[in-house]
Amino acid sequence: GTDKAQEASAKSQAKKEVQAPKTASQSASGPKKNAEEAYRAAAVVFFTRHEDGSVDKVLVALEERKVSAGFLGLEEKGKVNKLLVVFPMGRKEKKDKNDAVETAKREYIEETLDFGALARFLDFADFE
Repeated sequence: GTDKAQEASAKSQAKKEVQAPKTASQSASGPKKNAEEAYRAAAVVFFTRHEDGSVDKVLVALEERKVSAGFLGLEEKGKVNKLLVVFPMGRKEKKDKNDAVETAKREYIEETLDFGALARFLDFADFE
């Protein structure tokens, strides 16, 4: 039914997103790394499509974050704690072995407890 179609769409549409690496002028020290090693965080975005190809649903999370009040357009000064809509994401850890997909998968599982059992699609998704 519809759930299987959405699951298949989520499988084929899983995308990896990584933060851009720092340039040499931004890096304070250390040897230069290739782009795959230089990422600091990774996220995964699962979504479904309508039959016409337009995006139907996007999986997001509500997470409390400490952010600059100015970033949110607030008149307050300094940092504030606010609930924000975010994609499941997080920083890389040594156990990820410089693999952005592993970071995204681990963070997705940690933050959502593998909602919808979608993490399995990251084992064989085509990110090219």
